[in-house]
Amino acid sequence: MRGRLNLPPGPCILAGNHPSGLLDPLVMMSVLPEKQISSVAKHSLFSTPVVSFFLGVMRAVPVAKAHDAGLKASQQATKEERAKMNAEMFELVTDRLTKEHVSVCIFPEGTCHSTSSLKELKIGTAMMALRVASEGGSAVPIVPIGLNYTEPSGHLFRSSVLVDVGRPIEVKKDQIDLFLSGKEGEVEAAKRLTDALDTHLRHCTVTSPDWHQELDLLSVREMWPKDPAYSLNTRKGMVSCTVEAQGRTYTSSSRVESRGEKRLRERAIERGQSPPIAKDLQNQAARKAFMDVSGAVGQSVWGTSDEKFVDMMHIARRVYRPDGVNFSLAEFAALTNNFIYGFLRTGALQDPDFDALWQRCDKYASRLSYLGLTDKYVASHAIDSDTDGSRLRTLRGKALKEIAKAAVAAPVALVGALSHLPVLCVAKFAGERFGVDEHGDRSVEATMKLLAGVLSIGVYYPVVCALVYAATGSGSEAGLALAAISASGFTLTKQRPLQETLGTLRGQFLLLTQQNTVDGVRSERADLQHFVRGLVDKYAPQNQKGWWRSTLPIIVRRDDLQLSKHGIRQLDIPLKTNTRVDGERAVLTFKQKEDSIFTYRQESNRKALLWIPGYNDSFFHTHVLKQFVEEIGYDLYALDLRRCGRSRFSANGDELFPPENAHDSWNFEEYFEEIDAALRFINDSSETGSSVLDGGCGRSYDDIVLYGHSTGGLIGALYAAKGEHRNLLSGRIFNSPFWSFNLPWYSKAVAQRASALTDGNILDPSTVVQQGGEPSEYSIDLHKRYQFSEHHKSINTLTISSGWLGAVSSAQAMLRNGELASNVPALVLYTKGDVVLNESEIDKFSDYLVKTRQDGKDADFDSVLVEREIKHSEFAPSGHDVLAAPSYRRVSEAMDVIAEWTVVQFDESGKK
Repeated sequence: MRGRLNLPPGPCILAGNHPSGLLDPLVMMSVLPEKQISSVAKHSLFSTPVVSFFLGVMRAVPVAKAHDAGLKASQQATKEERAKMNAEMFELVTDRLTKEHVSVCIFPEGTCHSTSSLKELKIGTAMMALRVASEGGSAVPIVPIGLNYTEPSGHLFRSSVLVDVGRPIEVKKDQIDLFLSGKEGEVEAAKRLTDALDTHLRHCTVTSPDWHQELDLLSVREMWPKDPAYSLNTRKGMVSCTVEAQGRTYTSSSRVESRGEKRLRERAIERGQSPPIAKDLQNQAARKAFMDVSGAVGQSVWGTSDEKFVDMMHIARRVYRPDGVNFSLAEFAALTNNFIYGFLRTGALQDPDFDALWQRCDKYASRLSYLGLTDKYVASHAIDSDTDGSRLRTLRGKALKEIAKAAVAAPVALVGALSHLPVLCVAKFAGERFGVDEHGDRSVEATMKLLAGVLSIGVYYPVVCALVYAATGSGSEAGLALAAISASGFTLTKQRPLQETLGTLRGQFLLLTQQNTVDGVRSERADLQHFVRGLVDKYAPQNQKGWWRSTLPIIVRRDDLQLSKHGIRQLDIPLKTNTRVDGERAVLTFKQKEDSIFTYRQESNRKALLWIPGYNDSFFHTHVLKQFVEEIGYDLYALDLRRCGRSRFSANGDELFPPENAHDSWNFEEYFEEIDAALRFINDSSETGSSVLDGGCGRSYDDIVLYGHSTGGLIGALYAAKGEHRNLLSGRIFNSPFWSFNLPWYSKAVAQRASALTDGNILDPSTVVQQGGEPSEYSIDLHKRYQFSEHHKSINTLTISSGWLGAVSSAQAMLRNGELASNVPALVLYTKGDVVLNESEIDKFSDYLVKTRQDGKDADFDSVLVEREIKHSEFAPSGHDVLAAPSYRRVSEAMDVIAEWTVVQFDESGKK
């Protein structure tokens, strides 16, 4: 178990992923004996024999689902019955939490499944927490729990499970107020809390690769003439999957075909359709094909088990990580994903060093296991630091206990294995026959094995007693036989497999007989660390090489790790003019459609969006990324201008400018250098190099649209009118553009006076007009919602210089004078929920964007200027950044407007 200190002392809602049916709540109860725990389960289970007994022991509470797969159509609860049942459930859960001080275990995915990723979370868990908090009692936190089994869904006997306890999610007052504001606010508050839970829960769970997806990506990258083809094989009640790739066939291992799978296959054949293939079999076959076709080395170590592959990645990641830095669960998860997909999607798999890496990782992991040590213990002490031998004496004391325990327990466990063979066979058969559904999901296989084992023991033990009594005629001997077989069975469950036991004994003897055993492991770890870091640097992106060297780059690049999960790449733009310090740069982060291919052969996007963030802003909008790239059809290129966002740091992660001085510019035209470079890169279809200046994007686009938010909108309008490559632009999108200061007239006069003095060289442009560093209520509220990197977008105010005021005033004056007018189509988005700018002035001054003055407020989408006001209400508010509004409903509304405008402006005939 990891993260026990995250558990609050009082009652809480334990929200976990759900990979293994009934085992999951039992695991939670077993690792948290200090807490009283009640679980929540679907109501049909309460009428199931044996299962209902376990639910009664767990004091489970029934919940009604809209559709219960465990019931026939005629047995499904009506809408009214579900509403009544769930109202009773919420009342009972509230009493358990507030009056009985009992924690509640719930699985917000709403169903158990053996896939390696989280399903979409239901809002019931959040609703439960909000109802408890809104009824006047103290708010009950939601604690995310990650259940990570060493085997899929823990279906193998003596599988292990890592329980990760995440950071508690507190229910805040503003969420309670929103929840109490009405039905619409109730749902919105629950969605917000569910989003936070989803983020926290992903930080606690470990996922193995989707090999089907990886094989598809490989086929696209290498442009195979024929897509991988899958087929189902059945023979004598067994089922397997074969995939054909590059003219060769690869077959998964065979297993028993479940009743559900057989029924689904027969139904498909009757309809003349191809029979469906279970995901686990398809994944196995795809894994074999991927490993062989990609030329991967090292399969002798990790090539047969996803769990072994992920385990090896964890070892490499632990050894690689920078010294002296504590990671959160979120950062551990991000780094592990970086390792897994970094190796899978680069040339590392074909490198002989990759084979050597896994051989050495496997050897190191085995030595840790046999000696009973952890990597943390080995890394926390230097070689020859145990001068008085106290740590060695402690380890030897534990070794003697381990040897003594094994000497007694191993023979008893062997007897237990032989005597319980019938029970084990029945459990294995029941699990494989009834625990795998028609889609190959194994999430209840372990549950079925557990139930079958319990029932078998209930029959088997009395039969053994009866046979002993019949043979001996002695009741005492029958009782002794029952005690002996029970003890041997219990010992069997506690004992490691024979091979592991022998290895552990060998390791304990080494500790007892050799003085420098642990220091030898430390030396081995140091050599392995050097090797891992060298191999990672060999294949890492340029901006992440040497990531382990210092703590500052780690802090800076944590956001990069999060972005990498979305397939976003990052390149530098070295700067040559108007630089204030050495190493100053701009940064282009981008996402292209091919990076997110999950199906066969998609066409590349034909449109690109160049995104210019606003003042104290950087791209963190991964929540709209999929819609832009996969639905609207834009490849997205986000530009951090000099001294802004990611560009505040050098390529090595060194801080170039303090956060309060970020975004300071005395002439917005200095940004033209990086915007020019970005547009040349987007317009160049040549292969991508190590920086934006060394190649092109590798794509061809019919249209490039410039997007700007707030000050970024003002800069974008300036470039679209005066920039060198403005003719490449087919459209302009402005999100709450900074056309005018939202200040009283006297404050505007002061700003304009400071600007005039600066322009007249009377006032130094670096003169501070307003000191930054104070908490920004707007940024803090935004951070609560979107959890962006505070190193790229500060939650404090920035220092305002007279030079920056002059740059803003100059650009705004040019807009009002018609100097920024253009006939390139423009879409302007604004809202009454804007707490930074005045929406009426945005509407007023947007008319100056086009050469022929027009009011775009009610214009059709095919007009040159289109203005759209995004709605705003107390229950579903919008905000200054309409694509990062407090309400996802408003974000969705804004995205719909962009999508409709895009369709009208850029149809199949090309640019308007």
